[in-house]
Amino acid sequence: MSNRTIRNVPNQAREITSHTMSLAKKIREERKKAGLTLDELADKAGLSKTYLWELEQDEDGVKRPSAEVVLKIADALSLTIADLMGLPTVKVQK
Repeated sequence: MSNRTIRNVPNQAREITSHTMSLAKKIREERKKAGLTLDELADKAGLSKTYLWELEQDEDGVKRPSAEVVLKIADALSLTIADLMGLPTVKVQK
């Protein structure tokens, strides 16, 4: 799909089609894959357990964590921000 096509799509539709899984589900899924409890991930990310729990429960995407918070979570899970947010990435082979 070209950028021109994406620009003509309403914002709500763009959000729905560009993310197959909510950030809440992705955080929870990746935390469980890593074998971490909520407490452990909160400690590794330097966030409160309550805030992390709120992010994991936010299925409707009401909470808007800052880029810094998303980076802390991604780093704690050994992921890129793109991976955590379910965004497409390009890998270059040498």
